[in-house]
Amino acid sequence: MAIYHKGVKLVFAETETNGGWDRWAGGDTSDFQVALVDGTGTFEQDQTEAVVADVFAHTENSEVVATGYARKDLGGRELAVGGDMTKFTATDTAFGNVGSASGGTNSEILRAALILQFVGDNDNDYAAICAIDLPGAPITTNGGTITLEWDANGVFALDATP
Repeated sequence: MAIYHKGVKLVFAETETNGGWDRWAGGDTSDFQVALVDGTGTFEQDQTEAVVADVFAHTENSEVVATGYARKDLGGRELAVGGDMTKFTATDTAFGNVGSASGGTNSEILRAALILQFVGDNDNDYAAICAIDLPGAPITTNGGTITLEWDANGVFALDATP
C-alpha cells in the first residue's frame, strides 16, 4: 500500500475550507471513491503525487475501462482513533458485472485499488489518498462482481508511534 502524502495533506489539512479529519467520517458518501487499476506490470507508487491524474500519468498505471465498470463511492466511512493509531474504515465495495475491456473481448487484469477524494472538478483536482494492492492480484475480470473486502484495521491506517 502507498499513502500519497500530498493527497492526504490536501484532504485532511485542518482548515475551515475542507473540514479536516471530519471529512472522512462526516462527508457526503460520494466524497470518496474507489478506482480500479489494471495491468500486469509493477504498479508505480510515487508517494509525492497529490492528484489522480499524476497517478495515472505513469505508463504502468491505467484505470480499468471494462464494460460495466465505474468508480464506486466509498460508503460507511468511520474514523477510529485509539492510542497512536488512527484507522480509516469503510464498508466493503462491490463492482458489479465487470466484464471485458471496453470495446473488446479480452478480460481486464486488475491489480490495485486507488482511493480518491473530490476536491475539484476532474482527475487533475481529485486527491489521490492511497493505492492498495488487491489480494490475489492479478485478478481477471469475467463479467462477475468484484468485491473489495476492507481489512478490519481499516482501508488504511496512520500510526503515530514515535
